[in-house]
Amino acid sequence: MPAISSSYRLYMPEDAVKTYFYKSKHNDRTHNEYMKCKDQMVLTKTHNRQGKSCVKATHYSEMISFDMAILSLKDAKRDAKGRLIVDGSHFWRSPEVEALRVSDYEADKETYSSTADRLHIESFGWNAVKGKDGKTTAVRGKNATREIVWMKNKHTYAWEDGVEHFVCWSTDGPALSLNECINAIQENVGPDKEVVWFTNSMKNRSVPDIDHIQVIVRPSIPLP
Repeated sequence: MPAISSSYRLYMPEDAVKTYFYKSKHNDRTHNEYMKCKDQMVLTKTHNRQGKSCVKATHYSEMISFDMAILSLKDAKRDAKGRLIVDGSHFWRSPEVEALRVSDYEADKETYSSTADRLHIESFGWNAVKGKDGKTTAVRGKNATREIVWMKNKHTYAWEDGVEHFVCWSTDGPALSLNECINAIQENVGPDKEVVWFTNSMKNRSVPDIDHIQVIVRPSIPLP
């Protein structure tokens, strides 16, 4: 897929080898160094927002470079919408961010029927209805329409300095189409940026009830 304008660069699988496997002036890691970082990840058994058992990765010292995000696309498959699916094992969070994620999940359990309900209420404007169990459920208003919502990722992966991590959500109805994803990036990412975007596999999605994509952004850096 070509860049969406002269001010953007969208990376795709065919870019992974030619873009990643060099030692840049910004000291990006080689492939072997990246694999060493992955080997040093700390894997912790925990639960996702639906209470299902899963494994989350943290790393105590290493940051993830933007080029690592490009590398993650190398063997990516596409979903029914044509969007790239990236395995969450490519990435990790800092221990501090992972602790915040776990704390937020636990807080949601006390108040909401699910984290998806909290997001629909706080971020998408759905009505809050308290059930007999005392927990709050999101109810779509009669006049509510499907929205595409863009926001910073609160539980961001451990990116190197200068890399930003956003999430683009579809609040209801069909999953985001390929064109909707690209349009959202055009509308929300400033000029002279490089962008990697993908959707997590279902087993790695923290909020599988709401369709969303991950969008990773950095300022444009000329290739050598």
